[in-house]
Amino acid sequence: MYYSIMSWIIKFSGRLLITFHKTCADDVVAVINAYVPCAYQSDDPTKYSQKIDFITGLKDVIMKLIHEKIVIILAGDLNVKSKIIDSAEAFENRLNYDFMTSWDSAPDRQLFNFILDNCLTDCFRFLYQNKPNSYTCWNTGLNARVNNYGSRIDYILLSKSHDSLITSSEILSNTMGSDHCPIVAEINFDEFQECKNIPAECTFFYPELKGKQSTLAVMVNCNKRKSNNLVSYEQSSDQDENSSKKQKVVGKKNTNKYQTKLKFSTKLKGDLSEKTVDQELANEKDAKNLVLDDNKPFPGHSLVSVKSLLVGLPKPPLCSGHKTGTVLKTVVKDGTNNGRRFYCCSFPIGPSSSKSSRCNFFKWFDE
Repeated sequence: MYYSIMSWIIKFSGRLLITFHKTCADDVVAVINAYVPCAYQSDDPTKYSQKIDFITGLKDVIMKLIHEKIVIILAGDLNVKSKIIDSAEAFENRLNYDFMTSWDSAPDRQLFNFILDNCLTDCFRFLYQNKPNSYTCWNTGLNARVNNYGSRIDYILLSKSHDSLITSSEILSNTMGSDHCPIVAEINFDEFQECKNIPAECTFFYPELKGKQSTLAVMVNCNKRKSNNLVSYEQSSDQDENSSKKQKVVGKKNTNKYQTKLKFSTKLKGDLSEKTVDQELANEKDAKNLVLDDNKPFPGHSLVSVKSLLVGLPKPPLCSGHKTGTVLKTVVKDGTNNGRRFYCCSFPIGPSSSKSSRCNFFKWFDE
């Protein structure tokens, strides 16, 4: 199995683990598990620069292993789209000059394609060179998987000297549970030698991980754990109805799990103590007088209008493309509009030519 193991601690959220294996024919095979940081030049130039540094370091490791005549299998989420056919967005904009100029000049893509052209073979494209709509990742926030509007950024790569050993490769796009899907490749190597000793670098020997979790049941069993938040309250005795003596119970959890009445506490002006809105409503002959107006506050009180709190959002406008209700979203990207809300089409993102795809409707919530 293993005859040696090596790992690198990579900065900037990238991860790289290399295990070395030896076949019965004495060929050494390095299996590289990698995660390349996700970053785009237009969004975060600093993080994108770190991504370039990671791919450059990965390229140097690959070149060194090839120089030592070691067979390489590289697998993982590499966060780079190699060809236009590997991106639904790029394929749709393939005739857009500005888009394609930016696409071809991207440094991360140039580095990755150098690895593919000179060092490693893409197992999937080796068997299916021109197969379209083959994606491994979709934007779940835009519901892009419904229309298969995704990208292929997960790879299994093999040394070019051994690409004849590739017998099959498959994208399991119907396997749900993540924004990515699994990929599979079958490589016809000879049998690997069995290792009698576990490599010293394995986490099995890490003292900080020793004895933390012996079985799965230990991790999921919460019944034996004692809560530190003990509730203390007084409870009347049920055995003696005539007795007025109260018993103190410690350690019993509060069984009232649900809020039965909505209350808004507020400080009242003058000598009045703290009251609740529902108490004020009960004391008023006409509850409509309690509805507040910015120009006409309730006399002598600083109450918040219950009606204004519970009225909800206005009815969303209809999108221009499908004439259906839109959805309200919030800008999370850093900038002047961060936190601002807007309406957009409720349909999933997809090719612009498809009627089942999201239209271009956009409207600010506060306009």
